Amino acid sequence: MLQNLYTRYQESFSGLSPVIWLLALVTLINRAGTMVIPFMTIYLTDQLGFSDVQTGYIMACFGAGSVAGSYLGGKLTDMIGYFQTMFWSFFLGGFMFFLLMYQKDLYSVMIFIFLLSLINDLFRPALFSAVAIFSPEKDRTRSISLIRLAINLGFGVGPAFGGLIAETIGFSWLFVIDGITCIFAGLFVWWKIPRNVKPQHQETVKDEIPASIFQDRVYLFFLFLTTIIAIIFMQLIFVIPVYLKEILHFTKANVGYLMALNGLLIAAVEMPLVHYCDTRKTNLYWVIVGTSMVCLSYLFFVLSSTYFPWYLLPVLFMITISIGEIFMFPFTNSFAFSRSNDQNRGSYMGYYSMTFSISLIIAPILGFQIADLFGYDILFYSMAATGMLMVLGFGYLRQTVQRERQQVEAI
Repeated sequence: MLQNLYTRYQESFSGLSPVIWLLALVTLINRAGTMVIPFMTIYLTDQLGFSDVQTGYIMACFGAGSVAGSYLGGKLTDMIGYFQTMFWSFFLGGFMFFLLMYQKDLYSVMIFIFLLSLINDLFRPALFSAVAIFSPEKDRTRSISLIRLAINLGFGVGPAFGGLIAETIGFSWLFVIDGITCIFAGLFVWWKIPRNVKPQHQETVKDEIPASIFQDRVYLFFLFLTTIIAIIFMQLIFVIPVYLKEILHFTKANVGYLMALNGLLIAAVEMPLVHYCDTRKTNLYWVIVGTSMVCLSYLFFVLSSTYFPWYLLPVLFMITISIGEIFMFPFTNSFAFSRSNDQNRGSYMGYYSMTFSISLIIAPILGFQIADLFGYDILFYSMAATGMLMVLGFGYLRQTVQRERQQVEAI
């Protein structure tokens, strides 16, 4: 049995393009240095003395920069190609971490965190476009999962060490390490990633897909649903660290360990799980499964300690939301790919990236405001309830896509 599991695990990694592995490696280099963002809300409240509401607005500027960066990154990818966009995003982003470290007052922090986020998020549409170029359609979801494995493996390492560094030698070193790894990732792109090339794989012609995103009503509805569920998920990054520290009295190191559990769990099981699920159901079926798990995970925080020891509830939350993420994000990404073609992929993936960027604006403001006005329990209940509405929305979208395909096949 163990041999069979090992064989399946090995198969999930086989046959992928060497360039996809290089893209995963450069992503790992970058994300292994991700130490600032998971602790940014704690840094803003503890070190700079901002209130929770002010912190929410600052992180909303981070989200606004992400929106601008995702949009501009999509446009630049279609104009100058994935290579130049990725290189300059990494290289300039590293220097922005150094500059942000010296900002102390509210408005300068807001400005520089906006610029940092804008430059860093130029990378995402370029990365997605490169994945599409260097992987055939049949391997695309696995290729996305390999990139996500690198992201989450790095995210597992970064916060764990980041918490220890912040606890022992100070927050400033988090900015330094993040900046250095960004610059190094840019140099790795310049050294190892092939320059702009044409798509290597012949794709199925998608005559049913409109030429413009704004004519593709299915895709627009998909973007709306993805934005809402991303807002729910992003409470993990913004509100949960503060909740763990202020309400559950976790140390910064323990917050880092718990956040690392998310990355390590995804790195361990996402590839074989996606490989197993990919051909068994449609993308949107697994999105529905993942969305359900993400929104229900918040209910662990409101369970009575008579059912579970209180210290297990954050662990159960993290395991559930991580498994939900495994089902949700690779398959939303794959669905977004399926709606695009070689001519408009940068723009399509740019708008897909913007759903997460918009969530970065709304999530901290909404989360901290609800927690401040009504308490954390109401926040967790509202996230779960809204998420279940999104499950219904994805169910309706799945039926719409099935009807669309039946109509095309009937012609």
